[in-house]
Order: sequence, then structure tokens, then C-alpha cells
Amino acid sequence: PMVFAHFIDTHRVYLFIALFDLVVGKKHALKLAKAFGQPESYYVPLGHYSSMLLIPFIRIKAVKFFEAQLKQKP
Repeated sequence: PMVFAHFIDTHRVYLFIALFDLVVGKKHALKLAKAFGQPESYYVPLGHYSSMLLIPFIRIKAVKFFEAQLKQKP
């Protein structure tokens, strides 16, 4: 993702970053956010796998983000 991040429109990215992620790591997630140009992000106080407990909440946030994107004119 880091190689292609600069090709992505920052306004079309919404990141969920797990603060206690031991798989990807918070440090690497923040580097990716920086490479994307600091897109809108939501930080969850969980780990990589325990974040799955928030899937219903994450789904709502993601759908709202995509709905807002679809309403915007190109």
C-alpha cells in the first residue's frame, strides 16, 4: 500500500486505526495515514483482532462515509 498511496485521493479514504494493533502496528498504520495525506481516520482503542468487536459500529461509520462520497459531484 505504501508504494501506491500517493496515487489515492485523500478525500476518498477513511482509515480505522487500532491503537493496540500488534499485527500491523500503530506505527505502520500512522505511516500509511501519512502516505495517504492524512485522510479522515477513526482510532479504536483495541487491537487488530479485538477490533472485530466493533464491526457493527465500523460498518455504520463506513456506510455514512461512502454515502457522503456518493453524494459529492465529481
